Amino acid sequence: SELAGEVAEEAHKRPLTVDRAPALAVEVVGVDEQHGNGSARSGLSPGTGTRPSSAVAVSVLTPVLNEAALLEQTIPTMLAQQLDEGEIEFIFAEGNSADGTRTILDRFAAADPRVHVIDNPSGRTPDGLNLALARARGEYVARMDAHCFYPPTYLADGTARLAQGDVAWVAGPALARAYGGFSGAIALAWRSPLGRGPSQRHIPSGKVDGEEVELGTSVFLGIWRRSTLERYGGWDPQWLRNQDSELAARVLAAGERIVSLSSMAAELLPRRTVRAFARQYHSYGRYRARTLVRHPLARRRMHTLALTPALAAAVPAAVSRHRVLRSPARMALSAYAAAVATETARAARAGAPLDDVARLPAAFAAMHLAFGAGMWRGLGEAWLSPRNKELPSRNHARSAT
Repeated sequence: SELAGEVAEEAHKRPLTVDRAPALAVEVVGVDEQHGNGSARSGLSPGTGTRPSSAVAVSVLTPVLNEAALLEQTIPTMLAQQLDEGEIEFIFAEGNSADGTRTILDRFAAADPRVHVIDNPSGRTPDGLNLALARARGEYVARMDAHCFYPPTYLADGTARLAQGDVAWVAGPALARAYGGFSGAIALAWRSPLGRGPSQRHIPSGKVDGEEVELGTSVFLGIWRRSTLERYGGWDPQWLRNQDSELAARVLAAGERIVSLSSMAAELLPRRTVRAFARQYHSYGRYRARTLVRHPLARRRMHTLALTPALAAAVPAAVSRHRVLRSPARMALSAYAAAVATETARAARAGAPLDDVARLPAAFAAMHLAFGAGMWRGLGEAWLSPRNKELPSRNHARSAT
């Protein structure tokens, strides 16, 4: 544990590299990705996996696919987690990666008996999470993604808060950490009010002040009692993205609470290219829209979510031959451009790197337009397919695994 702590501290300090041999090894098991709703669906198959053990207090679930460039830096911060009582097990669900991810995970597993690697044949996040959940033995379960850096008390703080008994889910905010390429501009966008909006998912750098915030469906990872996840059936396998938000909608609809502790803030590594970032946000918008259609509770902030699809629709309308469409669309785009310019100037005055500042308008555009276009797609899919509006049954979810 001392070695893990030293390695974790070094991981936070040194730059990310791709050609460094892992300092620790972990055992990989393999997982999939998707599940979810009310007391409906579940990827948990009866009689599969290992069940409760008094020795394991927390089971950490990590779906992994093509993360080789990051694992040697991020896994040590997971292994350095500190608990006052009980052991931690780390279950990595590996989805047939093509970049050497499995080799790295196997090396970590060989060096640390707490690490297990399972196969996630589909490679999908919800399937991986559900497969790992079926293997979990701890009283508590945490989701820790492989592209984040975690504070050493992430698990301890989350389990201590859950033990008070008045909340079902404890999460932490995301702190953007740039690591080259386009990621610096994305980090600036996430720190800006224009980029994060009313969401508590992202917080500006340096704003970790010990606060507890009540959350809606905009959540970032988290910790649960295992019995809670099993009661809700795990993650919905139809939700390839935003599966935590869909699960959160079910939890909140049942009258339970979700809170975010700033002490659990984790550093999230953004995409390194604008194309990958746009694809990511298109998927976010697509599945966010499907969540809105399925769960009325998720529509509480519909007025803010409606801005991005409206912005996406304004682009083609601005070149329309019909003045009734063209004029208001151009006015909307002009107002948006002014807001982007204001935030870009603010970032420059704050001393952000000039390269990142120069890319910031593109980051805002990719974020908002891709998310808006994705929402239009998701709304169309949801309304055209009755299946997307129904909560999956437990039997349906089990058959998916």
